[in-house]
Amino acid sequence: MTPPPAAPAPPVRLPVHRDDGRLVVRIYQVVDLATAPAVQDALLGLVRTCADPCLVLDLRCHLLTSTGVDVLDRTRTAAAERGLGFRLVTRHRLARDVLRAAAPVRLLAADESFARELAQGEAATGPLEELHRTLRPRPEIDMARGMLMALASCSAEEAWLLLALISRNAHTPLPDVAHHLVRSASGPPLPAPIHEALTRHTALRGRPGTRP
Repeated sequence: MTPPPAAPAPPVRLPVHRDDGRLVVRIYQVVDLATAPAVQDALLGLVRTCADPCLVLDLRCHLLTSTGVDVLDRTRTAAAERGLGFRLVTRHRLARDVLRAAAPVRLLAADESFARELAQGEAATGPLEELHRTLRPRPEIDMARGMLMALASCSAEEAWLLLALISRNAHTPLPDVAHHLVRSASGPPLPAPIHEALTRHTALRGRPGTRP
């Protein structure tokens, strides 16, 4: 007997307010595979009806998944097609880490916190180097995510979370974590902080960590 189709996700109401010619939308929930369709519909609806010259997405969620990055990028594209300005505000470090590692440069450029770092010279390796680091490591990040999916028997979304958590707890930029994970497959040991964070987080999932 064929099971009935899944019920569509209920519509999402996102809190909005206007601030000096900008429509500001606050997003509190984590946008993942389950919530993405409803959040995307809500955001595209706001783009269609926006009467202000700029749309600002204020990310209050503690985590940004790769699915969430895709939702943000589609919203940015829709805003551009209507001639609207588009900005992001990320409030939490984990969300910023995933955004900088996974987002295309066109989306990263809309992140106000990143723009301030570039303007103030606060990025650890300088503005141009930071942009090159953002462009360069995506293949390594994808490979590292695949390694974590196999190691922890987790989904792609959970692998993004594991990478971000390891980066945060090892005090190491996420692209560097991915680089060391990929290199470790051919023999070189993981740096101790990354190995410790990897072991701790895979153990929390009830699975053993790997040896460096």
